[in-house]
Parts: sequence; C-alpha cells; structure tokens
Amino acid sequence: VMQIASAPSPDQAQSTYASLNRKFGRIIGGRNMNIQKADIPGKGTFYRVRIAAGSKKEAAALCAKYKSAGGQCLVAR
Repeated sequence: VMQIASAPSPDQAQSTYASLNRKFGRIIGGRNMNIQKADIPGKGTFYRVRIAAGSKKEAAALCAKYKSAGGQCLVAR
C-alpha cells in the first residue's frame, strides 16, 4: 500500500483523503482506500490514509508518480 496521510481522528483522515482525491484523483482515483488505526507509543493514536496497490513494486511506482505531481507519500508494508 501507499500511505498518503496520517491524521489524529478518523473524520480528519476521511476529510484529508477527500481533499487529496480532488487534487490527485487522476493518480489515486478508482483505487481502494482504507484508513488504518495506528497506536504510536509516546505520540498517541493516528489514522493512516492508505491507497491499495497490487504489489510493493506497484506501490513504489504509484508513490513516485504521486510525488512527481506534488504529493507526499510512503510505501508501507
């Protein structure tokens, strides 16, 4: 998967995804999105916005394309 955002609440994660999908829809539109809860020691709970990719290689290529369009992302396990 490719992670495109992290937010302190599920609502903020959903709102962030909606905003990024409007901006980068030609890259991430039509792909499955999920929000994953993550408890980070010393920092609290965050909700990660992730876009599905078929493989790690595909996620890396998608992330590179997303970055070249001005977005920020990382490839997650």
